[in-house]
Parts: sequence; structure tokens; C-alpha cells
Amino acid sequence: MKKKLFLLAIFLLNGILYSNPITSEPPYPTKNDSIIIYFDATEGNQGLMGYSGDIYAHTGVLTAGSTNSGDWKYTIAEWSVNIPKAKLTRSSTDNYKLVIGNLFDYYDIHADTVVKKLCFVFRSSDGSEEGKDVGDEDIFLPLYTSGLSTVLITPENTTEFGIPERSPIFATTTETISISATAAANETEIDSIFLLVNDIEKKSTDEDTLNYDLDLSSYSAGQNICKIVSKDTANIVDTLKFVIMIKETLTEESRPSGILDGINYIDDNTVTLSLFAPYKEFVYAIGDFNNWEVDENYLMKSETIDADSVHYWLTING
Repeated sequence: MKKKLFLLAIFLLNGILYSNPITSEPPYPTKNDSIIIYFDATEGNQGLMGYSGDIYAHTGVLTAGSTNSGDWKYTIAEWSVNIPKAKLTRSSTDNYKLVIGNLFDYYDIHADTVVKKLCFVFRSSDGSEEGKDVGDEDIFLPLYTSGLSTVLITPENTTEFGIPERSPIFATTTETISISATAAANETEIDSIFLLVNDIEKKSTDEDTLNYDLDLSSYSAGQNICKIVSKDTANIVDTLKFVIMIKETLTEESRPSGILDGINYIDDNTVTLSLFAPYKEFVYAIGDFNNWEVDENYLMKSETIDADSVHYWLTING
């Protein structure tokens, strides 16, 4: 029997809301801008909050050739090396500035290189203290293309898995989602911004920022596709998409006899997945069988023995 590799992914509804520890000037930088980075040590992991010594940036870039978010290119110095251009200027307690200027000059990059993000970890001069993002993750500043860019402010969402269907925003029909988006035009002016949910227009504005409270009480369980469409005065259009995943009702059902935690091959076409996961609100199975998307058809059933012993399981055919 040919056995395929399956991946289980646990998605928690009770996520943490936080602010990015860096901002920039301009707010939506392109490769052609002179860039300044502002670091707020009270945000992110707060590893440098209250620190009074010198702070340096360990920084590089992600390019089109980077294989993942850890594959930094053109890092300006080794971790323990303090160089003048990496030193931050303190503007007030826990607030700092780093002047990048022209990124190709700063990182010593050839002008033809496709740079996607600037990468940062801030550290004390001896490297013993670190300022990073929440969860001790690296900090990233995306670069935007010249022209028109649409940016989602809230709800917080990620596209690190390629498409929005792989990293939806989980919610229930009792919630209201506050949606805020802005558009930036480098060479023209903003004409309008539209919000569409499942291809139905919910709001439009001729300002450069759109705000809307989306009441989910009338929406169906499963994927609900949200699009922010911006247009400038030159009729250039930019579209941003994200997905709100409204949970199905969780099915409480005992696992079939003989099923153990892990991958249970029933026959050549059927597998039952079982995962021991107490204190999780829900689990979806994702894999190549559903294009690695969070799909309501792959919400796992639960078998609750007691609060400390909960198994999630699902039988997949084909």
C-alpha cells in the first residue's frame, strides 16, 4: 500500500492581538524611497523595554531568492559585531530610530535585486537582550510596489502560506469584525476604496482609508471571502483578499473502534486521522488533499473523555 504523508494543523480561535514593534517613514515604503525605521520597545516581545544601553539592529533582507522567512540575505554584520550604521538613536524612553536611507546602498545590494522585505532583530550591544516580534519571532517590514498599494490594517492577517484560504481569520456568527484598510498611491491620488464580502459590496469611500464593522450573524459557516479594492485617479486597481472562516458546529462523536492517535490506514483509499489535543477549541486537517486550505469539510470531530483527554479525529476518503 502506498502511504501518503498527512499534516495536521491546529488553529486556535483565541489569538493574541498586538502591534508591530516597528513603523516606517514612509509608511508603505518602496525600493525607491529613503527609509527610516522606528522601533517601539514596548511592543513585540518587549525584550528591550526599559533597557538603557546602546541598541543595535541585526538586519538583512528577504529577496526573491529567499526560500523561507529565515533565509535572510545581505545581512550587514555578524550578530556580535557592532557597526555604526546599525546603531539606533534613542528619541525617548523605549523609542528609537534607525536611518536606512537608500536600501540598496545600506545593504550593499545590486539595484536589480528583487527585495521583498526588510528583516530585523534589535539587540543590546553585548547581544544578551533582544527586541523581537511577539513569540520571539523576527520582525519584518514589507516593501510595496511603486504605484498603488492596498493595505489591511485590521483584522490582522498573514499571507505567509501563499494564499488567504490557508490562513483565515476564525470567527463565529456572534461576532462583529472591525475591518480597516488603507490605500497608498506613490504617483497619483486615491479615487476610491471598496469592501466586498462574497462579491457583495458592503461599503465604499473616496477617502484613502476605509472602516467598516462587519456583523457576521447573517453569514454561513465556512469560508467568507473579503476583498478590499482600491482605485487611483489613473484608473489603476489593486485588490487585497482575506478570508473569514466561520466555524461549523463541532461534532462530538466517539472514534471508531481500534483507532489510535496518529495516521490509521483503513484501506487503499481511506485514512482516519486522530490527534490528542485537549484544551483546543477546534482542529482542521490540512494537506495536499485540500490544497493546504482550511476547509469546513475537514473540521475534525471530537471525542471528549474528560477535560484533560480530548481526541480530534476525521476519516478521509479518496
